[in-house]
Amino acid sequence: MTSEELRNIIDRAHYFGLLQKNPHGQLVHAPFSLTPYRLPTALISQLQIHTQWSSLLFWQVAQNFDFLKEMLEPTAKVDEFIRFLVSLISHEKRQDQQLLINRNDFLFERKENGELQPLQVEFNTISASFAHLSERVTSLHQQLQQENILKGSSLLHDAIVGFASGIKDTIENLGWQDAALLMLVQPKERNWFDQMGLFVALCKRGVPVVRASLAEVNEKGKLKNGDLWVGPQRIGIVYFRAGYSPGDFPDEVSCSARRMLEASSAVLVPEASMQLAGTKKIQQVLASSDILREFVPESVADQLKAYFANMFGLEEEVEGRTAREFLEEHAEQYVLKPQREGGGNNVYGAEIRNFLTSLPTSEDRAWVAMRRIEAETTESLLVVKEQAQPYQSISELGIFGLLRAQSGDLRLNMPVGHLVRTKASNVNEGGVVAGFACLNSLISIEK
Repeated sequence: MTSEELRNIIDRAHYFGLLQKNPHGQLVHAPFSLTPYRLPTALISQLQIHTQWSSLLFWQVAQNFDFLKEMLEPTAKVDEFIRFLVSLISHEKRQDQQLLINRNDFLFERKENGELQPLQVEFNTISASFAHLSERVTSLHQQLQQENILKGSSLLHDAIVGFASGIKDTIENLGWQDAALLMLVQPKERNWFDQMGLFVALCKRGVPVVRASLAEVNEKGKLKNGDLWVGPQRIGIVYFRAGYSPGDFPDEVSCSARRMLEASSAVLVPEASMQLAGTKKIQQVLASSDILREFVPESVADQLKAYFANMFGLEEEVEGRTAREFLEEHAEQYVLKPQREGGGNNVYGAEIRNFLTSLPTSEDRAWVAMRRIEAETTESLLVVKEQAQPYQSISELGIFGLLRAQSGDLRLNMPVGHLVRTKASNVNEGGVVAGFACLNSLISIEK
């Protein structure tokens, strides 16, 4: 590809709004792939159904405060962030309306019989991002396909329309006039353009949107008869695009703001119990026991378990040895995960040995080991910082889900689009904003 051809493509990426801010606040293109990811049509449909069942599972888990506390209190003793989230449950005002916006992430191994085996990486219950930019990269690829620069036909999807419709319906069911959505964001947000996709979609539907950080909520927010107000605006829904990591709670001001949100009548997306349901420890417990059948029918539990990679806690015994002894021998086959979202937190392969040497055994319950998924690699052309390079790459597919409930009854549960992130196979982390992974589109193929 010549420099002129690449410039032409990057200009189109700007036109289609495939944008983010760099650490200096300058507007740049988001990293993207020029090799759409291909998956069998039947497998894509299968993963959409799996996401509906997963949404139901984690919603059911979030309703069971006693289960969450029993499973997470040992972790909370050694993990300050989890301890804070568990403490919020007692402040949580359970609302008649509930809304879950999630993303179910998968990697794919090629089995000996030639079939692709999807395995769940994680189920994101908070800040399930890139719905808008995923649509933008699809639009870019479709334009390039029409010009015969790329081959194939990328799948359209409308995750933002689904999110906006679910939010609009929930606000209407609250019965409040002029109720707004509070979009909770991080200071100096770099992923602003992805968030603005939902902002604009809501404004078109007559839903006012207030963007604020936790510090701003603490400053401008207050409770009136249990209702949340931020400035002159009554808040019907709080949509979290922040609050998923300890760095979002640097002081008592931010913690106090989160407590106020939990104590309010606003519908939280997600509430503390749903955020806790999405922790790695809960995923591990569900993947390794018959507890799954307590939340979903047995036939569904068996289907869900087929997608779980092997997981265990550092405090457990594995094959007759302590988890630490087992990992000393098998470190290259595993990933260590803390109870965090957002990427950049995991420990991979051989690094695990050195990490465990420095980790006090008292903190074992804060970590979960997961078998490293040996994802199939493909040749991809990745565009990062205006440079295009070919790489042996792996791709991760996320299926967005939308669940709405009222008075404890499920009213809506559906897949609403997808996200593909492609990265060089020798890169461990997968964050797009951090530059590890590239946004990609999806092509449906027949076997």
